[in-house]
Amino acid sequence: GERLPPRGPIWVTVTVSAFFGNALPFLLIAWAEERIEGGVAAILMAPMPLITLLIAHTATRDEKLDRYKLAGIATGVVGVVVLIGVDKLTRLGEDTVRQLAVLGAGCCYAINVVANRGLTGGSVVGNVTAVMIVTLAMLSPIAVLAGWHFVPTASSLAAIGTLALFSTCIGTLLLVEIIKRQGASFSGQVNFLVPVFSLVWGALLLGERPTLRAMAGLALILAGVAIARR
Repeated sequence: GERLPPRGPIWVTVTVSAFFGNALPFLLIAWAEERIEGGVAAILMAPMPLITLLIAHTATRDEKLDRYKLAGIATGVVGVVVLIGVDKLTRLGEDTVRQLAVLGAGCCYAINVVANRGLTGGSVVGNVTAVMIVTLAMLSPIAVLAGWHFVPTASSLAAIGTLALFSTCIGTLLLVEIIKRQGASFSGQVNFLVPVFSLVWGALLLGERPTLRAMAGLALILAGVAIARR
């Protein structure tokens, strides 16, 4: 019984959300995780709430920066430097570029959180469905050109289905509802749970073992988020 949004400016927001919330970060993360571990990728997503604070400050009237948010951003940036390593930042290697691709995906998600404020009116289900339709239109040409040789396995199909249903569809519905109730800055903070749970699942299911530097970087990033929420 729900309807797609009517013609008008909301479709600009839908397109922005489809590009920055789905199409571009999907490609960046998938490419990056060909080389780097899922746990490391998740940690690199942790600064996303801090990036959201910066974007919300410039793009909204009611979610401005203060001294605690600025201190949190600074702490989070230090955490990212610790995580990647100063030596790697001074000489960009292939893995470092892939790590930066995940950071870029986090920036995309931050833009998406602020953009999704424009999807809180009318039917949330209809608006999110429109986002999924536009995302499909964006990614289909790439899939046709680059994925013609793809032979799916049972495990890959299960992964695709899980990502589509839980991480994308239900996740977007929840995100828009949280933004509607609490605002973009608060909604961005939920992303700090991503590295925590990803490290747990990576250790339990994939046998990944986070390094001491990774844990130190995570601690600094989470401290930054906590300070920003002061």
